[in-house]
Amino acid sequence: MKHLLFLLLFALPTVWLPAQKYIKSSLAFHFQAEAVQNKIGESFYYGKPGFIPSKEYAALWFRGVAKEKYPAAQYNLAVCHFFGEGTAQDKDSAVYLFRTAALQGVPEAQYNLSLCYFFGEGVKRDSAKAVSWYKKATRKKELSEMQDWKTEAEQNGGDASHLYKRVIGKDTPILDNIWVLNAIGEAFQKGTSNFPQDEKRAVYWFRLAAERMNSKAFSNLGYSLFYGSGVEQNKDSAVYYFRLAARKDITPAQCNLALCYYFGEGVIQNNDSVLYWYKKAAQHRSAIARNNLGYCYEAGIGTPQRPEQAEQHYKLAAMQGNTHAQFNLAGLYAENHQYQESLEWLQKAAEKGYIPAEKAMKALKEGNKYTYIPKGLRYGLEKSPLTPNIQIISDEEENPDTQ
Repeated sequence: MKHLLFLLLFALPTVWLPAQKYIKSSLAFHFQAEAVQNKIGESFYYGKPGFIPSKEYAALWFRGVAKEKYPAAQYNLAVCHFFGEGTAQDKDSAVYLFRTAALQGVPEAQYNLSLCYFFGEGVKRDSAKAVSWYKKATRKKELSEMQDWKTEAEQNGGDASHLYKRVIGKDTPILDNIWVLNAIGEAFQKGTSNFPQDEKRAVYWFRLAAERMNSKAFSNLGYSLFYGSGVEQNKDSAVYYFRLAARKDITPAQCNLALCYYFGEGVIQNNDSVLYWYKKAAQHRSAIARNNLGYCYEAGIGTPQRPEQAEQHYKLAAMQGNTHAQFNLAGLYAENHQYQESLEWLQKAAEKGYIPAEKAMKALKEGNKYTYIPKGLRYGLEKSPLTPNIQIISDEEENPDTQ
């Protein structure tokens, strides 16, 4: 493990002093090496202060310490494999690592393994195993209101009982978790091998979860109402649900609410609210929020124009791979006659297939002058990520009693 540590110390010259502090701590206290290296990976994953945001570096650190059978790192590497973040997407490997960590008692791994079995992600769908791992994760007994929930579902739709039996196969305590109700809605909204795409069914499950005060369901229901997907379009109601979710720190809802305020959709146009909600979402490291916040500072939306702040937020989003931010940053540099920096970011966006950037690069190759690149907000509402609700965990989160 020390050899890996020295290798990465020289391979990552862009790590700042705080990262070096973690590395020195790892060398000085070798018995804590696995925890420290997992923490470094987590810091790269989230782009914490002193670390460049890089899923590739994060996966590299997680993989190194996961080989040492450190459960938190095995779990975190499973997350990277599940979503294809910093490494090739491989849900089979993700399930293997979830199971390895779950067997060592990591509750997040047990819970997400239960969801993989429940939705058939990376493993054959198996309700019994889903229930078994769910019980281990939550340490709860089957709730008595499960029968009440089933009765209510049957009363609210002709095919609800059929769907309930087809998807789950039998009464399962996994559905006492309202998050799973929302997750079924998301599966129907997107369409998977086990859940055919059906917007109406998606809305049905979102409503069940929203009635039980699930914040993510508020956001998803708002999305459906805004576009009239599976339900009659109602932008006023959409804003109502976005606001409920945004107040609970659901990042896509915060971005969507800001966008509604910007265009005056379902609510009175208000630039101060645009800035407020993009700031909130940017605190969660949302690349879209950071890009749009940068545009607010550049164009003076809800604030005096502040080009330095605009550049800062554009760059943060651009480094996360957001092509709109890369394009906006290129435009900002071009206006400041920083053509070399502008060209670098324009090329990055064009290489990822961002059409406006491709057009600008084509114009340059044809000999046109490098003058103005149009900028703007990234528009279009965000959907919440599809299930499972898997996040990187730190050692503090995994073992709160040991801190």
